[in-house]
Amino acid sequence: MNELQKQVLVTIGVAVVMIILLFFVVQVLPMKEPVKQMTKDELKVFETAKEKCIALCTLYKDDVNINKGPCLSDLYSFKVDNWVCDVAHKPRTNVDDKNENQCKAFMDGDANKFIEITPDCKFIRNN
Repeated sequence: MNELQKQVLVTIGVAVVMIILLFFVVQVLPMKEPVKQMTKDELKVFETAKEKCIALCTLYKDDVNINKGPCLSDLYSFKVDNWVCDVAHKPRTNVDDKNENQCKAFMDGDANKFIEITPDCKFIRNN
C-alpha cells in the first residue's frame, strides 16, 4: 500500500468518525428549549402555586394514598388560576404516568401550568 492510499484511508476514517459524532450530537443528545424567564407577575403566581401545592400535600398526605401519585388539585380545592398540583416520584415511576393519576384540568386543557411535588411534599418541577 503506497503513501497516497494510506492518506486516503485515514481521511475516510476521520470522515466516518466525524459523521458518527455529528449523528450522535444531532439525534441522541437531548435538545433543550431555551429557558424562558418569568416576568415578576408570572414568578409571583408560580411561587403562590408552589407554596399552595406543598401546603395541600402536607395537609392531606395522610388522607390519601399519596404514593400512587394523585393529582391533588383534582381531589382538593386548589385555587390558583391555570395551575394544577400533581404528586410524582423522583425519579418518575410507572404510576406517575397512569391516566388516573394525571390532573384532569391539565389533560382537558383547562389549566396549562403544573407544579409537581414528591410524596413527601418536596418540589420537583413546574412547567
